[in-house]
Amino acid sequence: MKIIFLVTFALFSSNIYAGITKWVDENNQVHYSDQPPPGTTPKKIFSNSSADIPTQTENESESKNTEEADEELSNEPKTIAEREIELKKARKKKQEAAEKAAEEQANKKINQANCNNARKSLKSLQSDIRMTDIDENGERFYLNDAQRQQRISKTQKDINRLCK
Repeated sequence: MKIIFLVTFALFSSNIYAGITKWVDENNQVHYSDQPPPGTTPKKIFSNSSADIPTQTENESESKNTEEADEELSNEPKTIAEREIELKKARKKKQEAAEKAAEEQANKKINQANCNNARKSLKSLQSDIRMTDIDENGERFYLNDAQRQQRISKTQKDINRLCK
């Protein structure tokens, strides 16, 4: 049983030493494979051996200009600090969006409550019930027809503004 396990392990572990190479064809298309095309020396991307030093293919070195070299530098893996900064920015942006959505939701609820209150007020103003109010001195007084009409028009404007 141990022998079968060791043979199986040895067969499947042979791919551990394979590396990934990057090469560019005549049409300037980048290819990744485990074996380079014939006649070129590809750039090693991944290898388990520390003796492999990355090199560029002849086609790749001829076709690159300074702009493409700058792009390749910007495509290099980011450091942990850069990734952490991007993560913090993304979290902050997500938190701001969530706060904004919560604020809009709260404002929407407040506007709906104000709309309902304005409609109730309009119904009571349009009814034939005598309405009272309190003046600056704290004394109660009855609304006359002109005051009632002014409040109805103001309440109607509030309803138009709040109830959308």
